[in-house]
Amino acid sequence: MRCPKIAVSLPDDVLEVARQVVDEGRASSLSGSIAATLAERQGHEEWSQALLDETHAAGLPVDIPAGPFARAWRSGPQICLIRTLHVADVTVPVLDEPNAEAAGIPCGQRGTRDPVCASAVLDARRRDQTVITSDPADLRHVDAHVRNIER
Repeated sequence: MRCPKIAVSLPDDVLEVARQVVDEGRASSLSGSIAATLAERQGHEEWSQALLDETHAAGLPVDIPAGPFARAWRSGPQICLIRTLHVADVTVPVLDEPNAEAAGIPCGQRGTRDPVCASAVLDARRRDQTVITSDPADLRHVDAHVRNIER
């Protein structure tokens, strides 16, 4: 397979992560590390889109809690998440004062630092829904029995 060469500028912190991947033996080169990360991200987006399509076809509602939705914009929009806004039955539950307090209290009680994850757990619990997450451990700090799908 022919692989064209390109030049890419990376922030120092991203370059450091790529180097760690090589140092740990998870990739043979920096370009291999970056290529694997891009392929993984594409796979996540395709998986997310397929899940969204199935959910929509089944007529099920989709909620994206406000905190995780804000995170999707932090490093530039995550297209797979943003696309969901153009589908019927998608809501972004508000993270208002009572909901923020309800999310913050379990964080203090359980020693976790992520009220965004806590708000996602609370929204899912209220609506009897499953949370799709890349980090189920954070969710379990708030609620050990939360239904989740790891992506």
